[in-house]
Amino acid sequence: MSIPIGLLVALFAALWVLARVREKRLLAERPPPGRLLGLRGQRIHAVERPGSGPAVVFIHGNPGCSLDFVDVQKRLGGRRSFSVDRPGSGWSEREPSALSPRAQALLIRNALRDTGVAEVVLAGFSFGGPVSVAWALEFPEEVKALALLAPVGDPASPMKLDAAQAMLAWPVWGWVASWTFAPAVFPLAAPGGWVKAFAPLPVKVDAAAAASPLIGRPTCLWSTAKDWAALPATMGSWRRATRR
Repeated sequence: MSIPIGLLVALFAALWVLARVREKRLLAERPPPGRLLGLRGQRIHAVERPGSGPAVVFIHGNPGCSLDFVDVQKRLGGRRSFSVDRPGSGWSEREPSALSPRAQALLIRNALRDTGVAEVVLAGFSFGGPVSVAWALEFPEEVKALALLAPVGDPASPMKLDAAQAMLAWPVWGWVASWTFAPAVFPLAAPGGWVKAFAPLPVKVDAAAAASPLIGRPTCLWSTAKDWAALPATMGSWRRATRR
């Protein structure tokens, strides 16, 4: 039996409203622990620890958020540091468009300029690796050191998206899915994702519990999929450039 188009439209509209209400409630219940910097609609959330010297900037993986490095920041003593949310992750904003690692690096870099940061040490974990490299290539005079922590981006072994995440990267439909039924499905898929993320170590339950609500919000689900889909093109361009 076919489902009337009107009923499908009503169902998706209801799921969209529910997703928006849940995301607003989530952000209201979990106010950002840091500051929102930059232009409205593209604001970057950053948790700052005061100190001296070139600022250490921690850039998380995909998915991930600024909470991933808060404990590490505390161990840096008197060194100034920032743990940032990449666009669309954590509390950072993002317009509905694909963003290359270079585009993300520019948004983060320009946002941090509002704090007076001129020189940085970049610590990029996983997907934060290519974002950090893009920043260093664009502004080498600003980057005093580059620490890549288990970075992704080997063109010979690209990240393979599972079917559900690949669907979220589709034009138009991916955004619709992210804002309708994907947030409801996320809690079912999250446990397996955390096992893969922490492997071969056991899952850190407290860390997963703190980050899961942020990662499962519609903007982050869509951003995560689009970021993975956009990565091969960047890696390919870098690989061609090194062969010249």
